Amino acid sequence: MIIKNELSKYKMQTPDAYRRVLDDEVNIDAPNIVAYVGSEMKPSSRILEMGIMPGSGSLQFVDQASEYTGTHPNIKVIPEIEKTKRPSNLKLYVCPLNQQPIDNQSVDVVLSLLGPIGHSTSEAYRVLEPGGKFYVWKVGEGDKKELKAMFGNDLRGPRGYNLEMAQGERVRLLEQELETNGFEVTEKHEFFFDSYLPDKATLIHFLKTLGARAVRDFDEHTDNQVLDEIVAQHTRDYQFNDRTESGIWIRKHEVLVVGTKK
Repeated sequence: MIIKNELSKYKMQTPDAYRRVLDDEVNIDAPNIVAYVGSEMKPSSRILEMGIMPGSGSLQFVDQASEYTGTHPNIKVIPEIEKTKRPSNLKLYVCPLNQQPIDNQSVDVVLSLLGPIGHSTSEAYRVLEPGGKFYVWKVGEGDKKELKAMFGNDLRGPRGYNLEMAQGERVRLLEQELETNGFEVTEKHEFFFDSYLPDKATLIHFLKTLGARAVRDFDEHTDNQVLDEIVAQHTRDYQFNDRTESGIWIRKHEVLVVGTKK
């Protein structure tokens, strides 16, 4: 059975720290996906996380797993992870996404949690035991859509990342990908929430940090007029922790698809 939009009880009560790109970004009414996934875990879980990242929810479940393997194709990422996490049940590897250092049918759970590098569905299927689950958490096609559209087009089309995708296409593509690789899609969720940045300088930092995953060839000088228009059109008040704040409004969109190995 496919379940949709069952995350209401996992709303954040404070800024969503593990998904903040900057300290000043405030996400309002965002579902806590880490808490939701964690509620599904067992103390004996054997977990593989593809594409571990500093932040982004990575390695959140180390303490409640019997075995935890984190992998990334970039060797520079591993030392950053090791600075903060090195429990005895954690193993870290540098490897291509499609060559995971895990035996066949040796884990219960595979995670791909909002990292920018993607995942390998066929490898997830190979390493999972029957009945194991693959959690894929991605940015949706509607993410920052109003903001990204203001940057217009270039010779390659819309400059905003994923603006060419139709509504609901991200979930449909993930569902198709999982089913093609042998999974049964047992959950799929889409959710939108508001995010605020305090000022133009923070917006520039935000767009630079995301790079091509926000706006192609973004340049704060060339795009300065667009930035001023965004500040003028998207600055609004919001209520947070019983205070009235003001910030640049961004509408976020994320999706979670769960596949179970048959």
